[in-house]
This record gives sequence, C-alpha cells and structure tokens, in this order.
Amino acid sequence: MHSDYLDKARKELSNGRLHHQAGFSGMARVCARRAAGIALHYYLELLGNPIQSNNAYDILLYTQTSALFNSEIQDAARILAMRVDENYNLPSNLDPILAAETIILWVTDWVSKLENDGNLKS
Repeated sequence: MHSDYLDKARKELSNGRLHHQAGFSGMARVCARRAAGIALHYYLELLGNPIQSNNAYDILLYTQTSALFNSEIQDAARILAMRVDENYNLPSNLDPILAAETIILWVTDWVSKLENDGNLKS
C-alpha cells in the first residue's frame, strides 16, 4: 500500500518526461507538480501532519515555508510552484522535472529508511 503513492508519483513524473520530450513543456510542468505533490502528501501523511488539501500547488506552497523540509526540498517546491511568464515560460535555468525528481527521491529515501528501521510496515 505504501509504495502505491510513490508509484503514482513516479508514473506522473514519467508522463512529465514524455510531455517534455514531445515539446509540451506546459503539460510537463503540470505532471511534475502533480508528481511532487503526491510524494509530499504521502510524506506529510506518514508524519501524522496531513495537509488539508490534495491540491499539488497548495502542498508545494506549504513545503516552501515549512520547517519539516530542508532547503533543497523547499527550493524544488519553489521551482514547481513558480508562475510562468506572459509567454508561458519559466526561466531557462529552472527544470521542473528535475525539481520533482529531487522531491520524489528524497521522500523515497526517507520511506526506505523507515522501512529498514522497522518503523513502517509495507
């Protein structure tokens, strides 16, 4: 059951990569946001600190300022929550797929440590 959330996040990220490769950067950003939102929601749920919203954007906004997250995860959340310009572009040095991947890997590592320590039953 626990891996279902992370599997959904990975699938969404994979969809984002496909959209990016096909030249659909807007849809790639949406998929990246959803992927990160799924992983972060799962993390918060496991901590017993569930956020009231299932909306990925709301979760990303929360993550940016929450002391539960290190600066790398807060920065990744900032990239994913950033608004596009009038031409629907992000600054070229920002990669939402990489930001979502950073978040998913961080949550995956955290869950693996819990499982290895016997503190999480799969």
